[in-house]
Amino acid sequence: MDVFTVLFALLFALLYLFLIRTIRSALLPQSVVNEMRAALKEVTELMKQGKSEEEIVEAERRATEKLNAFSVAQLKVVLAFTVFFFLYIHVVALFDPAKNDDIRLSVGKNLSTITIPIPQHARCGMWYVEGYSKGLLGEGTLFSLPFYVCNESEGDVWVRKPQWLDVKWERVVQPGENLTLTFNTSLYLTHLSLNNGTRIFVDLPFTLPIINVHRVYDFTGLFLLTTFLMSFVTNRVFKYLEGLYGKAKGQDAESG
Repeated sequence: MDVFTVLFALLFALLYLFLIRTIRSALLPQSVVNEMRAALKEVTELMKQGKSEEEIVEAERRATEKLNAFSVAQLKVVLAFTVFFFLYIHVVALFDPAKNDDIRLSVGKNLSTITIPIPQHARCGMWYVEGYSKGLLGEGTLFSLPFYVCNESEGDVWVRKPQWLDVKWERVVQPGENLTLTFNTSLYLTHLSLNNGTRIFVDLPFTLPIINVHRVYDFTGLFLLTTFLMSFVTNRVFKYLEGLYGKAKGQDAESG
């Protein structure tokens, strides 16, 4: 793992956090939060003061309106975050440095059998053939199938495909031979990609609890980890700065 790749993932993470904070500020202004808190506090204060039932009911009505406005705004934020996250992940995947040496192949429509020529100069080792198709959120990976060139060897191997898709393919081929994929149904693929097994990864200084992960694979995985860590750090920093601002504002009010 080179420093450039880590810095690149860090840049994407910082940009993502800035954009989602901007989206949240636009859809859920702080004024909506403050009005909701003030309305709830008003109800509590009236009940403590023993005010009349009519005053309390009216305050509860206002608090309910503010709470509903807050809930609607919060729902908009969640929906926007979900859509934006999946779109952003697709953009991040386009900049994955491990894909620079992949071989892109054009394919036809409605295919149940695909024959893929393996290059004469193909390196020996584990490869992946990946099929891409159109989805609701744009182009995405439909399947990723491992195979070996020259001889089968040791290594981390995973097959990724939907449960409804059955496929047969050779596990070992030689340079210059053909790799044949046979599906149980006709597929519409935008293109295929031959991945010669190049993968970036980073070994963490500790094992992540719960999920028990010590090594993070691929640029997308590195981006997700970096985003999580940066989100934790930036939230702590913003809370600290807000606390300092609140103290300074209180001191100014006292001196005034």
